[in-house]
Amino acid sequence: RARDAGRTPKAKGAGPAPVVAAVSPALALSSAEKAVLHALLDESLRDRAWEVLLEADLFFTQVGDATAAAVRNSFGSGAPQGEPALWLAQIEPESAADVLVDIAEHALAPASLAVLEDAYQELLKRRHDRRIRQIIEGGETERYLEEIRDGGRISIARQPSSEPEDPFAT
Repeated sequence: RARDAGRTPKAKGAGPAPVVAAVSPALALSSAEKAVLHALLDESLRDRAWEVLLEADLFFTQVGDATAAAVRNSFGSGAPQGEPALWLAQIEPESAADVLVDIAEHALAPASLAVLEDAYQELLKRRHDRRIRQIIEGGETERYLEEIRDGGRISIARQPSSEPEDPFAT
């Protein structure tokens, strides 16, 4: 062909190398999970963050749950002590430690007790919602109602009022 005259054919696959971006594993975390793990890195918040980490079924993303489990398993006797640089290498698998490092490197603000407590409340609410969904989908509505009566958790049921309700009140 005339337009191809004088050109050397390109080898198949030649050209600029594809750009591969590293994806942060912390992106898969919810903001509440991130806040708890971020607080774990702050020595003044670590004990409270550790208490939150010990709660069953609180983390709900795959990365969050796996990271929390890895930290618990690595430091089963209690919260890690000292600077994170001293204990991050003890976390197995290494990918869980990488999540914590990523959180520390990309934190936009310092961790705080208020943020940690808000995150904890959010995780509790989500866990409660997941349990409700599991019970309803599993046809265990009666068991849930018993749990409300026995445990006093009335968050989705109405508490009886001593005064009659005015449906037109604003």
